[in-house]
Amino acid sequence: MSDSFEPLCDGSIRYHNDLPFRLESGAHPPDLTLVYETWGALNAKKSNAVLVHHALSVGAQARKQDQNPDFGW
Repeated sequence: MSDSFEPLCDGSIRYHNDLPFRLESGAHPPDLTLVYETWGALNAKKSNAVLVHHALSVGAQARKQDQNPDFGW
């Protein structure tokens, strides 16, 4: 298995890749896990995507949604 996507109960999605990857620093972590949320739909030009980089906190929830009615940060 190399990568997987898992929908979570709060509406976010967990991505996991168990292959090593190379960072700019040259380090090679053994695997990668990301949790992300999406809202709306990507347009035909794919020009309406916004990446909100988020780190150093407990939760990744940026906004309220049906699966998780708590307000995000």
